[in-house]
Amino acid sequence: MATQQVPELADFDGSSLGFTAALAFYVGVIVAGVVTLGSVVAGADNATILSTFPTVVTAVTVLGIVFVNRTSGLTVRLGRSRRRRLVWFLPVVALGSVWFAHLVGLVTLEWRLGFAIGLLFVLTTPLAVGGARMARNRVAAARTPDDPIAQWDWHRSGILTHRSVSTVFLGIGLLTSVASVLATGSLYGLFFAAYCGALLYSVWTDRHANFDPTNRWNPPTISVHEHGLRFEKSLSQKVVPWDAIESVRLTDDELVLERSGWLDVRCDRRTIDDPDAVLEAIERARTGGKPVERIPTGPEPERETETKR
Repeated sequence: MATQQVPELADFDGSSLGFTAALAFYVGVIVAGVVTLGSVVAGADNATILSTFPTVVTAVTVLGIVFVNRTSGLTVRLGRSRRRRLVWFLPVVALGSVWFAHLVGLVTLEWRLGFAIGLLFVLTTPLAVGGARMARNRVAAARTPDDPIAQWDWHRSGILTHRSVSTVFLGIGLLTSVASVLATGSLYGLFFAAYCGALLYSVWTDRHANFDPTNRWNPPTISVHEHGLRFEKSLSQKVVPWDAIESVRLTDDELVLERSGWLDVRCDRRTIDDPDAVLEAIERARTGGKPVERIPTGPEPERETETKR
């Protein structure tokens, strides 16, 4: 397979007004939150804290907008890799960990401090998610400026279905909540245990068991481009370059995109209108329009078509 160069993004200025405002406001909330927590620890009265928070947010947001506008290519630097996007979530993880520990009784905080940490966690979570997605979306758009060669609806198959992933995370939440109830008798832990149990029940009801992926509303899509595959959901996009795709297999049940060093992408075949045409488009894009070289390995299975680099 011919190696294809991913478009150079060093000179791409993907910053937009929305991204600039989101980043500046996010930093403003973080700085104001630190000031607020310091004021609570110092024993400041509630009136002072309530008046200081919006003032600091406004001032830092304005300064942040000016700084971001003067920094070219900031979107690319913050969104071009998963490691850099994780920077958005560091404050969220820190705040959420402390708040959860306080709720289940693992640590004891003065009520104002606990309330302030919880409020900051609620404010920063959507800002971090939105900012990271906006940065990744702009990078994805820059890497795939061409029209898609092929596109299809994506419904997961295999072990990473919605039900399987939900069961794992909800199960962990349920066990953690039950452990906190047994250890501390926390009412919050009892509430979280009941909540996780109710969600688990809803995931495993007959309505979800009989789910038909072809009837899914607004499903995510995968499109084939010159430099890779673009995965697009309702509010997020990402690009997987061809160098990261080791092979493609089409079976009676699914289309499998094998990724190097990462989990394979498995697509339910029922949601693809013309699976053979999609496979052909992927082969053509991966090889730069050249015929695919097949290595003879004996009789080809009747139910499976495979291409490898």
